[in-house]
Amino acid sequence: MRHRGVGLYEQKRQMLFNNWQTAVAVAAAAAAAAAADDDDDDEAAAPT
Repeated sequence: MRHRGVGLYEQKRQMLFNNWQTAVAVAAAAAAAAAADDDDDDEAAAPT
């Protein structure tokens, strides 16, 4: 017999997972924008 709260738990888990995916996508876009934006800061911060 399934628990009554399993569906709710699954919904919450899916929502959290979607939020995590969105956060990762936003962070990646922000990092890409920052990397494209500054051309003089990153050489001083991380010399290759």
